[in-house]
Amino acid sequence: MKTYGILGKNIEYTLSPHLHKIIFKKIGIDANYEIYDGKFSKNEDMFLKNILEKIKLKEISGISVTIPFKEKIMKYLEEIDEIALSIGAVNTIVLEKGKLKGYNTDYYGIIESLKKLGVTITNEKVYILGTGGAAKAVIKVIEELKGVPILVSRNKEKLKIGIKNYDVINYEMLGNIEIGKLLIDTTPVPLVKEMLKKFEYIFQLKYQNKGNDILCIDNDYKSEKYIDGHYMLGIQGLVAEEIWQGVEINGFEEIYMEFLENKISEKE
Repeated sequence: MKTYGILGKNIEYTLSPHLHKIIFKKIGIDANYEIYDGKFSKNEDMFLKNILEKIKLKEISGISVTIPFKEKIMKYLEEIDEIALSIGAVNTIVLEKGKLKGYNTDYYGIIESLKKLGVTITNEKVYILGTGGAAKAVIKVIEELKGVPILVSRNKEKLKIGIKNYDVINYEMLGNIEIGKLLIDTTPVPLVKEMLKKFEYIFQLKYQNKGNDILCIDNDYKSEKYIDGHYMLGIQGLVAEEIWQGVEINGFEEIYMEFLENKISEKE
């Protein structure tokens, strides 16, 4: 039996094991999907190296990477896919021809989520909350879709030092906006309800889950112009499996519907 998993910190809430269990069943793979949580590790670098060594030894056949390691882990990889390299973050790792290679499947999850949301952003300003690895993937997608990324940070001067060539505003400036096209939230912080009313479309990368302290926006706001991270989770997980298994996997909507129907009962 093969072992796959997700690598992160404070990720007890993750629904990834449930998603991949469904995919394994769909494609007939005998495999486990484990959570590798670094919250108890006193040395993060050693923790990451140990996980990667397990991949090298084929004890782990492939791994997903989430907060806060998407950027940090890149320095330990031997090859990085062109898309992941241009983003500056990795969320999927596999051993290819004896070398640890990193990919970014968040990129595909963001693209497909925006398609599902039905928003057109050509020449439109897109406000992005957060500055981590997921935000970098969002920036790349927005640029490719001909949108204009506007980064929102509590410390805009500090952000300007690390990320150049983008407009950066703080939350006070965001609050002064009368109306906007699209707000993309890559943070774990709940949005202020008054802020939501300023935007025509909302995309939150986080998802709500039973027992999860990360809360999405109020249910009474959700509509056809709002999407959370469940769809993105499904797409990025499917693409990760295609990379690990080396095959194209069809029937995503069927997999996704089974995932949605059973995700809550799985946690009870």
